[in-house]
Amino acid sequence: MSGDGVVSNGILILNGVVAPGGEDSLGELTLACAAELTGTLLVDVDAVVSDCLTVQDHLSLMGGSAVTVANPDQLNRSAKYTIAKVSGAGQISGSFATVNVPDKRWHVVYYQPDNSVKLLFSNGTLFRLR
Repeated sequence: MSGDGVVSNGILILNGVVAPGGEDSLGELTLACAAELTGTLLVDVDAVVSDCLTVQDHLSLMGGSAVTVANPDQLNRSAKYTIAKVSGAGQISGSFATVNVPDKRWHVVYYQPDNSVKLLFSNGTLFRLR
């Protein structure tokens, strides 16, 4: 599944590759329903922003899910990329089983105050408080 736009109705189970904005293009894909991601979230980035999967209900990141940066040479260490988010009253549960980035100092951070999943670079120790 790729491209910009809105998908609605029911619960959507995503077990293939999901590429918001399409391949080699930045964009946002909005799901106006609950979603379970068991496949790969493929994101493009530039120096400031990234593709983003937006869910207007609950987003479940299942055991086999992965995130891959399609163009890792464009990653900017000072950027905080929002790769997924939930709008409305929904929540994010689970975590990506695999994170495919070129450097282990890139981290996926969950459950931000804005209910998003961010990719960020840490040159030191990263703590997660709940």
